[in-house]
Amino acid sequence: MQDNTSWVEPPAEVEKMLFELQQENLQKNRIIIRNAAYALTPRTPINYIIDKVISPGSVNVWAGKFGNGKTYVTLAAGVSVALGIDFLGMPTKQTTVLFIDEESGDQRLSTRLAATLRGVDGGEETLINFISLAGFNLLKRPGDAELLQSCIEQTQAGLVFIDALADIMLGGDENSVKDTQPVFAALRKIAENTRAAIVLIHHTNKLGEYRGSSAIPGAIDSMLLIEKDEKTNVITFKSIKNRDGEPLKFCGLAHWEEDRFYLTTADLQNREPNFGKAQNFVLNYLKEHGNSTLQDIQSSAVDCTSTSAKLAVYSLTGAGKIKRINPNASIMTAAIYGLVEEVKND
Repeated sequence: MQDNTSWVEPPAEVEKMLFELQQENLQKNRIIIRNAAYALTPRTPINYIIDKVISPGSVNVWAGKFGNGKTYVTLAAGVSVALGIDFLGMPTKQTTVLFIDEESGDQRLSTRLAATLRGVDGGEETLINFISLAGFNLLKRPGDAELLQSCIEQTQAGLVFIDALADIMLGGDENSVKDTQPVFAALRKIAENTRAAIVLIHHTNKLGEYRGSSAIPGAIDSMLLIEKDEKTNVITFKSIKNRDGEPLKFCGLAHWEEDRFYLTTADLQNREPNFGKAQNFVLNYLKEHGNSTLQDIQSSAVDCTSTSAKLAVYSLTGAGKIKRINPNASIMTAAIYGLVEEVKND
């Protein structure tokens, strides 16, 4: 039987009553008074995405000067999370990563991401996606916040990098509270709705401090300053704010080798490579077995993964502790590595 009943628009007074009821319910739920017993209730520890550095549902800023490798560093962090491997010795929680690129462009970012993937043996199945030059503007086009959230939900990303802050507020002033607050309010809402951690890549000023309004630190959960030593390629990370933990400071050594890029841990005090289990395994293996192929070293890995052993070989080569014995061999020849003299005599 066909229903011929037509929809009748409710009278204005009914609409007004419904609106007032909705506002009343919002007000009732707006203020919740907690007590000491609630505060003392055991809490589940934070399940960090990068241990002690990035937590789910957070908004963060990584700032550094132009040309200091920020994009490579953030790609290295993203690939580590996408693969679920340690980032500079810190455990990660594997999740899909989304990189919002508003600076590099498709070809340049693809090249950098490919080099970073090759640096840690990441394959096509690695859980990382990117969007280049989409023109997101959270200041001038508020609807872009919903579009960004939709992209995060579509890719099921748990970690999102945005390169860079200035690009997603074009037409605004970084030094203005009225321009920066709406952008960070939108990002906060997206992070809360998706539980994804958002990391904004940002630039520093001539003094080496973060650029822009003093309201920025108050709107975020953490801020890291990234500095690179041009002579040694040691990259230092220092927290300016860390809402969920203690101040952080750690180092990594950047390696650019032909078509690959990777980071290895470095000693903070001496700003030199910090040899961990994988590096010590490689050194001990070469002392015991003499010159060996990379494949033999990897297949004999103890207390570390095959990939960690491979990266250890690269980092020890860069540090001058071991060397490739057959550097001029053809591409079909297995790479052979051995200790340098000073290490043999240790």
